Amino acid sequence: MSIICSGCGAELNEGQAFCGNCGTKYVPPVVEEPAAPQPFNCANCGASINPGQAFCGNCGAPAMPAPAAPAAPATPVCANCSTELNEGQAFCPVCGTKATATMAPGVSGAINQFNANIDTKKKKKPIVPIIIGAAVVVIILIIILAGGGGKKDFNKMFSDIKYNSWCNISSDGSYMTIDTNPNDEDDYIDLTAYYTLESINAELGFPSSTYEKMGETRALDGRQYDETSDVEVSWTYHPDSGLEVMYEWKD
Repeated sequence: MSIICSGCGAELNEGQAFCGNCGTKYVPPVVEEPAAPQPFNCANCGASINPGQAFCGNCGAPAMPAPAAPAAPATPVCANCSTELNEGQAFCPVCGTKATATMAPGVSGAINQFNANIDTKKKKKPIVPIIIGAAVVVIILIIILAGGGGKKDFNKMFSDIKYNSWCNISSDGSYMTIDTNPNDEDDYIDLTAYYTLESINAELGFPSSTYEKMGETRALDGRQYDETSDVEVSWTYHPDSGLEVMYEWKD
C-alpha cells in the first residue's frame, strides 16, 4: 500500500518519517480497534452470559440478550393548558378541553384544531352567552313577525349582530354575509360567528342539517346551497379564509 504525503501528495518510501519533497512529517493513521463484545443478560433467567457462550450457564436457555424494558408511557397533558391528565380523564379538569380531539376534514377539523391550540385568554365569547344571545334574537324575531308583514330586511331581523366585524348586511337588507375569518388569519376561526350561524339558520327556517353541512364542508366541495320558501343560503370554505356564508331573500 502506497504512503502519500499529506502536505504535497508525494509518494513516501516505507519507514520515512518526513517527506523528502516538502518536509512534512508523516503521521500514521490511527486505526480504531472494534469494541470488544460485552456480557449480556439471559432473556430467560437474567443471568450474565459472556460473549461466545451459546447457552446460558444458569438455566441452559439459548444465549439471547434480554429484551429492553419498555419505556414508561408519557404522562398525557392537556393540549390547551398543559395540565397533566390522569388515566381515563376525557376532559381537562382545569380548562375543560377535551383530552383527545378527532380532526375531521373541512370546517369541523379547523374548529377542533383552533380549540386545541388557541390560548384561553384569546378565546371568543363562551357558548352560554351565545345561547342567551340567540334566545334574545328569537324573541326579537317573534316580535317582528307578530307585527305583521312589510319588506323583508335582514337589518331589522339581525340588528343585534350587524355591527360585528364578521357580519355584513346590505343597506337595503336584501342580503347578509357571515365570515368566520374576516381578516383571513392563518389557522383562525371566529367561534362567535360560527356558532351564531346555527341560530341564524333556525330563525330563517332552515333545518339543523344545514348547519351540519356547513360544518362538514371542505375546500374542494366548492360553493354549497340550500333554501327555504323565503331565503336562499350559499357558502364556501377554505382553510385560509374560513367559512363564508351568504343569505339572500328570494324575490
